[in-house]
Amino acid sequence: MPTPTQDGQISVNGLLLGAGTTYDVVAFNPYQRAVRHNQTDRAWTDGAWSGRELTAATASPLRVHIVTDTTAAWVAAQQSLTAALRRTTSDVELRWRLGGTEYLMFVRPRLVEPDPSTSGYGHGPVTCALMALDPRIYSADQQQQQLGLPSAAGGLWFLWYWSRHADKWDWISELPLILLVSVATASFAWTFDYIVLLPAVIQCAVWTARSKKPQRRLVIGIHLALGAVLLVAKVFIRNDFWYFWVAPAFVFFYLYVRANVGVDVSEQK
Repeated sequence: MPTPTQDGQISVNGLLLGAGTTYDVVAFNPYQRAVRHNQTDRAWTDGAWSGRELTAATASPLRVHIVTDTTAAWVAAQQSLTAALRRTTSDVELRWRLGGTEYLMFVRPRLVEPDPSTSGYGHGPVTCALMALDPRIYSADQQQQQLGLPSAAGGLWFLWYWSRHADKWDWISELPLILLVSVATASFAWTFDYIVLLPAVIQCAVWTARSKKPQRRLVIGIHLALGAVLLVAKVFIRNDFWYFWVAPAFVFFYLYVRANVGVDVSEQK
């Protein structure tokens, strides 16, 4: 898929516009922002009252001038632009380069309005509109961030843990903790990978169900609170970068459950 390589170039759904193409960009503004609010007049005093204020979906106007040598070439270029901005039920990529940096938004095409009055001369303007339901502007350059502890730390911990429990080792009992530490010390944090922690969840559930200790209520409360925080956070923050804390939190929660409502590993055999 072509991407902008020069300042002023734009890529919409894989179609390159701007310098070096048949599409001269006349106007383009992805930076407009509006606030979505529930502002009402104050019934008890002067002025107005506003509820929660959020950034509204953003409309990005785009106007290009197709410059070709013949009418047929203009029609073909206009059809390519229309195909790139066709109706869609999912977001398409809008990329542009400015100041040596490539930026990215996810948009949906809303308007393609060509003016064929000068197409007989092989050129003519086209007015377009793009709607960004997510108004945020992202960096298009892939960035990597090492999260959590280095993976080597997990390996060293396993060797130490194995040396202390080798004489009574039981994979069924020890596997949940090993999975938790492995995920917590991984060099990445993808929340959809946390399904591998299901054995630890099941083991904690069994311990809690069988326990008669008063701490079992606290364990249930902590588990529900962690789940609720993660669920609500996912609604507002979808970037997995910010969920580096989840795996370590589960490790400490597991250790707390094992110490307070669980049983010693040797007693499970």
